[in-house]
Parts: sequence; C-alpha cells; structure tokens
Amino acid sequence: MKRRSDRTPDIYFWPRVKKSDGCWLWVGGKGNGYGYVWHDNRTKRAHRVSWEMAYGPIPLGLFVCHKCDTPLCVRPDHLFLGTAKDNIEDCFIKGRLVHRPNIERITCLRGHRFTGISKRGGRICHPCKRLRLNRHRRNKKLTGTL
Repeated sequence: MKRRSDRTPDIYFWPRVKKSDGCWLWVGGKGNGYGYVWHDNRTKRAHRVSWEMAYGPIPLGLFVCHKCDTPLCVRPDHLFLGTAKDNIEDCFIKGRLVHRPNIERITCLRGHRFTGISKRGGRICHPCKRLRLNRHRRNKKLTGTL
C-alpha cells in the first residue's frame, strides 16, 4: 500500500466527491460545515484543495470563497479567490448579513486592529500576541544581566 504522501489526488480526493449537475458535494470528513482532507502533510479544507488542484497555489492572504454559498461544494467553477473584504461584501450582497460592516474597522476581541497576515493567510493581532505571551502562567520575567 502506498504511503499517504505518495498518493495522488485521484486516489484520495475525487472518490469523496458526489458530483451532480449543480454543486459537487464533499462526502468525506467534515467539521464546522466545511469538508476537510489530508493534503501536503496537513489537514486542509476540501474546497481549498480543489482550487489548488484546478488553478494552482492560493496567493498569501486570499480566501477561497463560494459563489454557490454551499460550504461542502468543491466544484472549481463555483469557487473564487477574494480578500476578507470581498468575502464579507459577497455575504452582505447575498443577504446573509443584516448590516453592512465597516471592513476597515474590523478588530480583535480586545479592540486591537489586525496588523498583518500570517503564513497560512490568517490575520495577526500583534498586541494580543504579546499580551497572551506575557500573561502565560509559566512565563518567567527575566531581570538583571546574564
């Protein structure tokens, strides 16, 4: 039997997809409404893997959004790339948000503005990262010289 890393997408991805005239639904592992698959030695969302197989790597900081609003859909022509702002605007236009949010004012739970994008495309809040590290119960405060 081949190792996980040696398998091609035809072996592990497409057998877990139920194709129809509309959406191609993921029937493999699921969580939080999305499909998940083991790809490139880590767990990824199935629609992101579908995009990568069809169009290539996803640029840093971009989301793979659904035109069809079906989180389990992995059909490449139902997906599009967009920023967090594009994703929220799409959500508002389709009527899934009651009020249009002010995208430029999105903050973390403590009120800090997001200041960067992580390697995986998530948002980084540097003040909270520092606060979290400083407030850890096992964190020792170093004083004096070495």
